Amino acid sequence: MGKYSGILICSDYDETLAVRSRVSNENKEALKYFCENGGAFTVISGRRLGFIREYASDVGINAPFAGLNGSYIWDFETGETLHCTELDRSTLYPCLEYMKAHEKMAHMVLFSNENTVKIIKKDGGFSVTSHDSRDDPTESEFFSSVSINEEATESNSRILDSFLKGRIYKFVVGIPKKEGDEDFLIPEKKILTDLTQNKLAASRAWPYAIEFQSKEATKGKAVKFIKEYVKADVSIGIGNYENDLSMVEDADIGVAVANSCPELLAAADRVVKDYREHALRDLIENLNTII
Repeated sequence: MGKYSGILICSDYDETLAVRSRVSNENKEALKYFCENGGAFTVISGRRLGFIREYASDVGINAPFAGLNGSYIWDFETGETLHCTELDRSTLYPCLEYMKAHEKMAHMVLFSNENTVKIIKKDGGFSVTSHDSRDDPTESEFFSSVSINEEATESNSRILDSFLKGRIYKFVVGIPKKEGDEDFLIPEKKILTDLTQNKLAASRAWPYAIEFQSKEATKGKAVKFIKEYVKADVSIGIGNYENDLSMVEDADIGVAVANSCPELLAAADRVVKDYREHALRDLIENLNTII
């Protein structure tokens, strides 16, 4: 037993725990101290297992990891998938048709646990490229241009057909990053949700993209599952943007970093420092005033 026994911290990754995909030494040291003294820590993220293994293997995760916004939950200790929920793939097609007809909609990215397929609107149709499990698109990469050649164009159907045979957990639709368009997708989120017959949970991970996954696979449901799995007494969910809202609301204590969007700041029970100022260290150093 330690001073933090019974406490579970579930953190978003980008712009909460990490700066440009990297976790500061200050956050690492604080998390090491927290875990060595009985605490349980994990990441609940839109990222996938391969990415977390690559960039956060030394962060001190000692509770199951939830990837793709809670679509699957993985136990590092046993190597087992504890829970996974696919999305209804029939919801992809009306969104693709809407994207094709919409002037500003430019990209869709489909996520399995192993691969990513990026669909880019091009000359009245689509171009399709695939990436491996460690190649999660960052915000800037999501909007990067892709060189198209005849071979790539001809292979669109083959790439998509192969991908659609597997499990799809999440897809993202987006517009090009442009000043003044930060709020453009807010009404579009409702339109796209209606097109999917309200079968999916929808949220923005950053201003220019909307993430969709099963309603049964949210960060909020993940924090509840992990709390029960590790038999924690109290759960803390910390994040920064719309896709963290369910985690902050469904945790026993919801925490927002200072750089959070207004919706998350309003929902949180507590606010800690900006992610660039080692927010997880600030949270752990002040746990005695939070719990």
